Amino acid sequence: MLDANNLEALGNFKEEVQSFKGKVVFVDHHLLPPVQNKKHLMFSDESYNSTASIIYDLLKSLGAGVNKKAAILLLNGIISDSADFRNATAYTFKQVSELLDI
Repeated sequence: MLDANNLEALGNFKEEVQSFKGKVVFVDHHLLPPVQNKKHLMFSDESYNSTASIIYDLLKSLGAGVNKKAAILLLNGIISDSADFRNATAYTFKQVSELLDI
């Protein structure tokens, strides 16, 4: 689950996630809620201003290539989740520059 740190944020999809037998990983850039579901892996890094930035760094660290279509999706995620760059950092623009080059 991307850009969500709790089941309540999932709306109608909450029940499907709860009944899923496999592992579910939540990736977000907001503070984790005090009570977490032990069934799910929760990852949050508040030093990022968007979940898409986390995913981009994860893909790079795994050596996974990012094609043009993925770069466009990541750029849209960074822009929207950073409140149209209102909470952007220099690192945000470094990532944006790399993605635009793709």
